[in-house]
Amino acid sequence: MFGSYLNLVMSLLFLDVFVFSQQNEKRNLTTTTNNLPKIVRQRLLEDALLPCNSSNGTDLELIEWWYKRIGGVYIGAFNATSRHVHTNWTKDGAYQIADNGSLIIHNVRRELVERYECLSKFLNGSQTRNSILLRLNFSFWYAPEPFSLFYGSCIFALIFCVASFLLNIFWILIRWSVLSWIKRTERLSRVRAMLVAMEKYRQKHMESLHEGYNRRMSTFRENYHNQVETIRNSYLESSERFRDYRQAQKENVQQHLDGYYQQISRLREFGHKRVEHLWESYEKSVNAVRTFTLEQRLKILNQYKVKQRYVNKLLEAIGTETNVDIISRKEAAIREVLGEDQPPPTFWSSHHPSNNSNLRRSASFHSLPEFPLVDEILEEEEEEQQIIYLNLTEFNKNKEEIEKEEKEYLLALQQPSTSTASSILPLFNNNKIQA
Repeated sequence: MFGSYLNLVMSLLFLDVFVFSQQNEKRNLTTTTNNLPKIVRQRLLEDALLPCNSSNGTDLELIEWWYKRIGGVYIGAFNATSRHVHTNWTKDGAYQIADNGSLIIHNVRRELVERYECLSKFLNGSQTRNSILLRLNFSFWYAPEPFSLFYGSCIFALIFCVASFLLNIFWILIRWSVLSWIKRTERLSRVRAMLVAMEKYRQKHMESLHEGYNRRMSTFRENYHNQVETIRNSYLESSERFRDYRQAQKENVQQHLDGYYQQISRLREFGHKRVEHLWESYEKSVNAVRTFTLEQRLKILNQYKVKQRYVNKLLEAIGTETNVDIISRKEAAIREVLGEDQPPPTFWSSHHPSNNSNLRRSASFHSLPEFPLVDEILEEEEEEQQIIYLNLTEFNKNKEEIEKEEKEYLLALQQPSTSTASSILPLFNNNKIQA
């Protein structure tokens, strides 16, 4: 656009120079022949002098000036004999007759441009008429002079080009700033939506992991207590049967107690291993969820070019109303005002005080793909429950065999022959040890 403006200015410049040269050639042709009226050209708002051709005659008596527009208006006269000037009409001081008979027109303007007539009267009674045409001289507009149209057009074209260029630059800057602001707003909205989705996803899986861990721990605890109670009841029943045998059965009772302690120790070792395995799987799942969320945050930082500080502010602002920490602090403040005691610690907080991290609840978690952690937990729970059920069935089978052998042993004791009882007793003791 600036180049087109420059070409236009250059073309106007060459055109003005050409017109000015043509005007200089015609400048000397302001007068015409005697048969045609004389033309006097003068610039705007300057004084024009209209000479009369007969004003230099020796026998001149009177010179009269007429404004020849409609019918003619008498301006004034000059008496050459008495050198007296008589002015009839000045048109607000525009006309003045000089001492030599010439007509002076002050401040030439458009309404003064007309045909003027000079009437010369001589002493011999003759007279002559000379017509003079007053015209405005516009040739200086195209001349290389100060305050001419040439320089004015050049300056105006230059100012217009500069103003247009600055306006285009200003418009480009405004458009770029508005578009950048819109893109930044859209980018930050997408970042916020992704962070909200990731946070809800993390909260959902952390809650599921927490609930699964607590559920499995409660299942292990109940199974452990049930097995211990079952073993204890079975051996208490067996010990009551052996109380009547006193000193003769001390060795068998000691073996009976050893088998009981061995069963309890094996059960404790099994439960301890399963709890350790459960805790390791829980930590592994939590670390996997944290690693996944951190990778997604880094991906958002690199993709949308946002700062870590902005992401941290968004994460702090997300879920403030459902934040468990804030709710717990408010509840603690209310309990302190009411004078109530603190609530008892949960199983999780009592066993794992360092990892007592509360979880945030979310309303929706459909923005991200599922992370396959809950299925693994369910499969491990099913395997552990199968193992526990197998152990219980084996224990019940052993219990039935022991009761059957005890009945046979009591029947053998009631018989008079002692050889059968002595043959059954080692077998019963060996089975108890294996149980």
